[in-house]
Amino acid sequence: MQQLCGINAIMYYSASIFSSIGIHDPRYANTIVAAARMHDILFAAKVLDKFNRRTLLLWGMSTMAACGGSLVLCLVHGTDSLAQYGAVGVLVVFVSAYCLSIGPMSWMIANELFPDYLNARAGAVGTFFTWVSNFFVSVYFPQMADPANLGNYAFLVFSAFLVAAVGFTYVCVPETNHKTYYEIQRAFGIDEPTPTDDR
Repeated sequence: MQQLCGINAIMYYSASIFSSIGIHDPRYANTIVAAARMHDILFAAKVLDKFNRRTLLLWGMSTMAACGGSLVLCLVHGTDSLAQYGAVGVLVVFVSAYCLSIGPMSWMIANELFPDYLNARAGAVGTFFTWVSNFFVSVYFPQMADPANLGNYAFLVFSAFLVAAVGFTYVCVPETNHKTYYEIQRAFGIDEPTPTDDR
């Protein structure tokens, strides 16, 4: 889901996105988005452990879904100056929400869900599917965004994925911050004995 949220469509194709709404030199807008991402990565490294992971995921992905819809509105309004500024602002908020939620959290939570002896295998499988989905996004987003297909509404696909991810997280993902592997398993209803249990 991390790669299907639309972050790489923004990172790879932001220049064409900005050009499509009449920003003639997208380098400035790209610089703003990149600077926001760098700041938020550094900020996230300091604060992530201070908040519940599940809460950050729900908040961040909900914000990203709303930003996807807002970006569609900006693209539909085309070269209007308000739409141009709005698109830059929306993408800054989108990237910030990503850096504080599904960007790092998907790896952190995945690492906490598995016992130590499975972490390497689970990480390998997760990395494989991350790059596969990244490949599909990078190859097919230009086709999705083609006016003959979805055009300006392409980001609604990513918003739909994010809404589904919010629902899945709300129903299925427990809080993992500052909890042991065994406490997390019990949250799933799995009564796995701890090493100290006398069974």
